[in-house]
Amino acid sequence: MQNWTWGGSAVNIHRFSIFKTTYRLKNCLRIRALFCNGVVIGLIPATKILVFRDIKSKFRFFSHKPNHWLTFLLLVAFCPAGLRSQKAIVIDPAEIIKYSLDWLSPGKETLTAPIEVSVYSLNCGECVEELKAIADGQSEAPSHFILTTFQKKDRDLVLPLMQLGFEQTDSIKRRSSLLEILKIYGEAPDYYGNNEKEWANLLESFRRKNVAEEEKKLAEAFAINVIDSQTRILALLDKLATPNSIPLDQRTFASQTQKDSNRYRALIASHSLGWLKPALQYSEDVEEILKRARTIDPTRPLNVDEWKDLKEWAFSGVYWLWGGRLDKNVLENVVNWQAPFHLLPSNAERRDRHRRWFDETIKKAEARPLSALEAFGFTDIDSLISSAWNAAVADVQQQLVFCSYIGTLAVEGTE
Repeated sequence: MQNWTWGGSAVNIHRFSIFKTTYRLKNCLRIRALFCNGVVIGLIPATKILVFRDIKSKFRFFSHKPNHWLTFLLLVAFCPAGLRSQKAIVIDPAEIIKYSLDWLSPGKETLTAPIEVSVYSLNCGECVEELKAIADGQSEAPSHFILTTFQKKDRDLVLPLMQLGFEQTDSIKRRSSLLEILKIYGEAPDYYGNNEKEWANLLESFRRKNVAEEEKKLAEAFAINVIDSQTRILALLDKLATPNSIPLDQRTFASQTQKDSNRYRALIASHSLGWLKPALQYSEDVEEILKRARTIDPTRPLNVDEWKDLKEWAFSGVYWLWGGRLDKNVLENVVNWQAPFHLLPSNAERRDRHRRWFDETIKKAEARPLSALEAFGFTDIDSLISSAWNAAVADVQQQLVFCSYIGTLAVEGTE
């Protein structure tokens, strides 16, 4: 089987001038409009840039229920076509920083916004050398970084490492452990990359002792949610190739892409429900993405046979994206239905929850056709009272907002 890599492409905007105007909308929402040569190229919430280092700080970040995302999503979705750039969408740097990690930085809590986010892969020789040099003290550590997980070989290495990092609440111990792990890995990347058990044993030796079971489950859930969010950001910015970096001292653009390109496939895969999609290991897997992708309209009623067919399709290794013209009520219901999945510590448990929902829905559909919206039901109380509920909600909101960009960025054929 052939291995594969991702290339990059530049934003195609020449001799442009950018300026911004901030508008105050209803309920005190402040939206910043970015103009390029007089055309709106981005609408972003005028929010402060915050960063989380671990579970506790992420709880603080989402200590109140976010309320600006829905207006922002509707603005993007229903903005007149003439006001959307045909070239790019500006990505709010707050979203990039929020989901990047500062675990290698020797500083205390980050008080100022970084000017760059470094992007590494643990299967990239140049990246491994650079990370080992950082661990050896020969190179300066990045203030913020992202480890790619789009391919299975990367995800298998990074996910347990991220779980370890989120379990560790002491930032000094976390940094020390991570540097030592990267140093050991850098000395034998092929050995650990090809021996899952040895990699797990190495990480276990650095794991924090006596972690409460609930805290461990939250760390595992956070690790999945964060790497999925990071992958969406990298796909949008065309930064899946490594080594790479995301400059933040200038406007960050998601550029357009052709519908037959690998980047478009990456956008589809990264914005679909994470627990249903198959692992991406070979180039042939990438070619299958569009064949296995489907948009699901939550307002469309299905009869019992259609629900059975949808269930069979969903568990065959697919890319499920929400579609249709979704109003405020529908979007909020999608979020409230999906967020509890993001509280579960593994994709296997998330699939089991989805399977149970299908079984309950199929029983209801025997009486009459019903839509997913009707089948969502009430959010369970355990999810609502979870200390991580608002964080899970924010992750789903990010997924929906970013997914809404795909239709604008995708173009047919060549320019």
